[in-house]
Amino acid sequence: MKIFSFKQEYNNLTSLEQIVRELNLPSVSISSGDIFSAKDLKETDVFIFPYDVIGKTHGERTEPVKDFVKEGGICWIMNQRQRGWYSHFLPPELADVELENRYIDLDASRIRLKPYISPWILEREHPIYNKPNYIDEGDFVFWKIKVLGDIYETTATHIVFLPSTWDILGGFADQKIKLKDRAALIAEARYGKGLFFWTQVFSPEITWRGQKDFTKRFLQNILTYFQDFRKNKVFRVKIKPKPWAILSGEKIKIEIKPKKEVKSVNLEILTPKGKKVETKTLDYTPSEGGTYKVKAKIKAKDGRFTYAHTFFKVTKGFTPFRFLTHVHFQTDWTPEHLGTLYGICRRLNIDGVVLAEGYFYWDRKLSLKIKAQLNRIDNPAVRFFPGEEIHPMHNYTLEEGGTKEDSRRHVTTVGYMGICPYATKRWDEKDLARIHQNKGIAIVAHPHSQPWWVEPQEGHNFEAIEVDRTNPKIWDKMLKKGKVITGISGFDNLVEHRFFFRSINTGWFDQPFDLNSLIDTILKGRITKIITFPHQLRANKNYLFFSINNQITGGTVYAVDKVELQVRVRSHLPLRFLRIVKDGNRDYKKIKVNAKVINCQFQEEIKRDTYWRIEIDCPDQYFEYSCPTFTNPIFVKKIRGPKGSYFYFQNQAPFFFSQEKGRFLANLTQLKRVKFHDNIWEISFFEPGEGKIFIGVEDIKEIELDGRKKAVRRRHKGEIIIPFLKGEHKVRIKL
Repeated sequence: MKIFSFKQEYNNLTSLEQIVRELNLPSVSISSGDIFSAKDLKETDVFIFPYDVIGKTHGERTEPVKDFVKEGGICWIMNQRQRGWYSHFLPPELADVELENRYIDLDASRIRLKPYISPWILEREHPIYNKPNYIDEGDFVFWKIKVLGDIYETTATHIVFLPSTWDILGGFADQKIKLKDRAALIAEARYGKGLFFWTQVFSPEITWRGQKDFTKRFLQNILTYFQDFRKNKVFRVKIKPKPWAILSGEKIKIEIKPKKEVKSVNLEILTPKGKKVETKTLDYTPSEGGTYKVKAKIKAKDGRFTYAHTFFKVTKGFTPFRFLTHVHFQTDWTPEHLGTLYGICRRLNIDGVVLAEGYFYWDRKLSLKIKAQLNRIDNPAVRFFPGEEIHPMHNYTLEEGGTKEDSRRHVTTVGYMGICPYATKRWDEKDLARIHQNKGIAIVAHPHSQPWWVEPQEGHNFEAIEVDRTNPKIWDKMLKKGKVITGISGFDNLVEHRFFFRSINTGWFDQPFDLNSLIDTILKGRITKIITFPHQLRANKNYLFFSINNQITGGTVYAVDKVELQVRVRSHLPLRFLRIVKDGNRDYKKIKVNAKVINCQFQEEIKRDTYWRIEIDCPDQYFEYSCPTFTNPIFVKKIRGPKGSYFYFQNQAPFFFSQEKGRFLANLTQLKRVKFHDNIWEISFFEPGEGKIFIGVEDIKEIELDGRKKAVRRRHKGEIIIPFLKGEHKVRIKL
């Protein structure tokens, strides 16, 4: 394939000739010049307008391009600027185009911040994103490019508006521009037998130094696509998993469209632990928990072939999935579109996003538009879920219960959007009931030291609170009273905090990852959070794990006289202090660690019902009293029984709305009574779904469930596990 490029006048940029030659593609040759004729193009497969040259040429010099493309050639237009711009080189049906600079200071910024401009991939099955390399929005984020002495933290500066005669492969949107406006960063248009191809993202001459690996992969994909186009071998296939998420041991099926053209399919499946599995069948049974990546090599009946990619998620035991709540997009404070958010999540290994936009600015039609965008971006790799921030703007005075940090009363939702949240009014307590009536849960947003949320709101209560932006003493005061509310972190990505991912939650899931299991995990308090800022790209493997006698965070342990606390932490930054918080006492144990890895156990005596949770002091904190790294509590109930013994439950049952509590609750196993006499230990309970009891006890002679003897089978941690179904049950242990 022969490429001719219009000569680039910027001598301090790496030339396209040098870049293409370094790719070492044996079937590709390239030359350049500042004068060309129809004869030159006749011997060419691809003609390139490099960065910022169109405005410096004259119309008659580009007239041959139209005929060249019409006869089957390819014209690649790289990123252009408004200066001297014209579109005479395009045929009339394609020429109604307009360039606009969107890399401008944000109106809402006080420190001259600019938006991050990147493509929203609209045709994921297109060969430029799949063959031979997989590329998605994650490859277009966290760029820092030096261009002619200036630094750009973006993938583009100018967007191009295109008529409907163009196919937009990578779209653009922000607070003023919508997808329907047909703004593009990557696009193509057929003309005659040929192709006009346009990339407004920075061209290879610019990205070569700062994003060399990406430039190689993307350029290789584009040139492969051009070769296939010239040989009439372009082949596009969609694949998707069914379902998107499963339990370990269940079967996943890969669906292919269009199936009738396909001759054979070879799958390469990359497991969460990095192992590659190859198979020629479209069914697969995974055994690990986490995210799987699927690469399919698909051959057509006529000899063409292509690649397609997808993902699926698997839950095994308690699998950690990372998620964000309170996420804004396309506002004056956060202009970036969902495609950019998707790309950031891909790079940071975030599995799910709960939005914080609904009927904003009293625009009731906007909710439908947001749902359409949500459906477009929702993907097995990163799930997007509905939510909103109820955003009254009244600032409460100190006399009204306000505080100096933030005196507004805001609420975010999970699973529902539909309340008009933005107005110069006070918080309406009836809105909490509206959220619950529409099967959503409510999170108190950034209350700081305000305690307004601790009391019922028209008989309803909140399900969770953004703990890392509140005074934890208020949270502990509620927990000590038996008012359990889950601690969570809210992203609230506004202005200078748009990409400061301090607020990644880890949920410990025991069901396939979807909206219902996310809500259930929140209600059960199976949430930990470790700070990932700064240097968040180095924090992909950060985690915080907390258990008591093997019961995970958020759970309850029934113990006779003692328990063992286990804490495991991995951080990309040194951590200062580990706090073991008992019954709200944040100074119960404060251990200086100054380390990136923590792995420790603590033995604790049980004298009464209590709870423990973990806080870790980090180098960067919001406020003096804040806890940016924390776990939810594990409750310990003192019971009668043999010395050193304990038990706990784990179950699966749908969460439900409690009229008594005025909120949604996890549907947990209910302990009825415990008896211990004459070396007989009896545990009676009710199970609303199905579950298991885990028992830590020594020297058992015999064990029964509901009068039937059970084999004494212990797992590797020495616990006896007994499964059961819905209903009343009694475990009887003879010692």
